[in-house]
Amino acid sequence: MLLFPPWNLPQWRQVDDSVRGGASHSKLEPLAPVSRGGSDAGIMFSGVLDIKTLGGAGFASQKFRFQNPLNLDSSRFSGLRLKLVSCDLTFDSKSPGPGGASSSSRSSPPTEFTITLTTVPAPHQKPKSRVTWESHFEVPQSKTGEGEAAWAQIQTFKVDLPFASFSPTYRGKPVPSDRGTAWPQARDDAQSMQYLLEDDEEERQVFHTEHIYEFGLMCRSEFGKQEGRFCLGVIKVEAVERSGSVVSWMRRMSSNSSSS
Repeated sequence: MLLFPPWNLPQWRQVDDSVRGGASHSKLEPLAPVSRGGSDAGIMFSGVLDIKTLGGAGFASQKFRFQNPLNLDSSRFSGLRLKLVSCDLTFDSKSPGPGGASSSSRSSPPTEFTITLTTVPAPHQKPKSRVTWESHFEVPQSKTGEGEAAWAQIQTFKVDLPFASFSPTYRGKPVPSDRGTAWPQARDDAQSMQYLLEDDEEERQVFHTEHIYEFGLMCRSEFGKQEGRFCLGVIKVEAVERSGSVVSWMRRMSSNSSSS
């Protein structure tokens, strides 16, 4: 089952750490010129991951909200498959960082990215944060050459993300598996945390893939693990159908009937 393309770029929204006073930022743009297929040929997720402003934390993301919840029932689908293009991004010590500041040393771009899925609708009132299900993956990137920023497609590859690899998080922190688990609270998170902990316990632990409201691309610092400029090309996102599903059997039967 194909999720993207089409990408419908105007329907994506930017969700960066600026919502918490950070300086990271991201953007989405077509991977190829409009004359050669435009965004349907793929999209480029790029930006700058800053960790200084928030003391080690930082994230940049883009989110797409489905007009109707996406039904990826786990009895039919086993996970997601992404066709990606890694980037070779080179920049020197004089290239500007967040806010126009120059970096004091060379650094490699982030190589870990995250796919986020939201299985609950957007609330009509505060708290606005919701539990999201996240799966992480690494991409092969290298830094070569000298001089100003340079972008080059260097490798096309696929990544499989089984639904079993997704785990629940809330504002970047793992969701406790039970009510007795201690969870460090930031001062401004107290109300939101209480709201979450009072939620139905079964809902917090079960990944309801049969109603997915949002899909997201994220690059996160993992509290200082990575920073700097990043880029990731995404050509296709699809749901992987279980080989033994009833739907697969029905399709094979239909195909056999048509050929006979």
